[in-house]
Amino acid sequence: MKSNFIISLIILAFFSFCQLGFSQETVKETAFKTEAELDKQELIDAYSWMKTHFEDTANPVVAVKEMQAEGGANFIFVEFKDSKIMFDSDGKRYCVDSKDFSCMEFYKLNEGSLSWARS
Repeated sequence: MKSNFIISLIILAFFSFCQLGFSQETVKETAFKTEAELDKQELIDAYSWMKTHFEDTANPVVAVKEMQAEGGANFIFVEFKDSKIMFDSDGKRYCVDSKDFSCMEFYKLNEGSLSWARS
């Protein structure tokens, strides 16, 4: 009789453990995001003004790179469908690329840690 009780407890513990394992896997799958989504969210977290550019469907963002000047200032280089614009870290337009002019080359910028590209 005592052995039946112990076996019942073991079986109950086993099934409880299995259900816990399945529920944890479900949480992991639903929390999964692609690397591009994480990079995009990191950019929005670091530069809140970027959100309006990501939401613009008339001239969508194609790629974004955080750039650093030799003095340490951060700039955000945004490639839109129709243009390439460099913003300062506060979101003010700083420079616009043209056919014969590259902002990144002119200011001799180095890539920062954040980037995003439409996949």
